[in-house]
Amino acid sequence: MKKTLIVLTALLFQFSANTVSAQANKGKCDVTVSKIIPANISNTCRSYSITINNNSKKTVDAVEWTAFGYNKFKKLVGRAAGKWSCGYIIPCIKPGSYTVDVEFPDDLPASDVIYATITAVHFTDDSSCD
Repeated sequence: MKKTLIVLTALLFQFSANTVSAQANKGKCDVTVSKIIPANISNTCRSYSITINNNSKKTVDAVEWTAFGYNKFKKLVGRAAGKWSCGYIIPCIKPGSYTVDVEFPDDLPASDVIYATITAVHFTDDSSCD
């Protein structure tokens, strides 16, 4: 019984630590997120804008992240994958510059606050960070 209680306490602490640690934007390879603005309609997150900053010395041509949605009580209500890449019309992110992307997630409930953790970055010299 005592071992079960210790294991359950450890699992609960780990879950709580994971939930709290996601409540901030996290970058990777000097590529960061400075602002996320959700647009909620009918209890669903219809879209959000995300500002991606390139503080590295290389030009970025693709970024992937996980968005975490929280309610007013700072409880995690959902998560969704996001990605951005440059192309014919959308310019790459040069060093010291930024871009604003709008995402339309299918699987993210209405969220009062959204934070993002960048999971992978790709540069125009074909190097990557994931």
